[in-house]
Amino acid sequence: EKKESPYTTRYLDDALVNHPAMALSLAKSEVLRMGRIILSMVEKVLKPFLERDETVLMELEEEEAEVDFLHEKINDYLTRISRQSVSNETIDEIFQMLYTVTELEQIADVVSKNLHPRAQEWLKHSYQFSEEGEEELKEYHVKTLKQLQRALDVFEEVNLEKAKAMKQKFKKYWALELALMRTHYERLRERVPESIETSEYHQEIMEQLTRITSHATNIARVLLEWGTKPSKSDKNIS
Repeated sequence: EKKESPYTTRYLDDALVNHPAMALSLAKSEVLRMGRIILSMVEKVLKPFLERDETVLMELEEEEAEVDFLHEKINDYLTRISRQSVSNETIDEIFQMLYTVTELEQIADVVSKNLHPRAQEWLKHSYQFSEEGEEELKEYHVKTLKQLQRALDVFEEVNLEKAKAMKQKFKKYWALELALMRTHYERLRERVPESIETSEYHQEIMEQLTRITSHATNIARVLLEWGTKPSKSDKNIS
């Protein structure tokens, strides 16, 4: 017997699937709700590393389970809407939403399948980042959170200018990651004890935060790809 899920959708209404415009509006609200849960996951994921807070691990597991539930329900709802008699424009909107949900789910996976297990390992040891290393991780974490919040704003507002700005921000963040990794390697060269001991974790966290930022930026990219099709002036966006 299938166990009933403890989670529920807040906005999806089966009775409105035959009314695509209203149903899509509800689906969008549910996607944003899912996005805010994922933002919460990303926001707290460094606490085990920086504050040795292990209570966060259980919270992350619960949020991941809810995200998985919402991912399945939203995808099913959008697929059912797409089977109605809808315009090509509506099909494009459904695709953008499905794509966004996939990118958000992948961000949640980065947290639950990569950073969460590393945090569990970290807490078994008495490791501590160097002061400089900790500041670098905090700085890059803030940038990651900002880009994810921008992605949710872009999705909610369908704002092409913000989407373009996100692509430029990602280039800057990628350059920042390289610069911060270089300073990390300098500390290794200078044999800073904490840096040697925690190097593997430092590199892994930076890499996974970049993956999160990349998935967030993809939400802007798909909006630019599909949202600019009708406009000749926007065809040269790269």
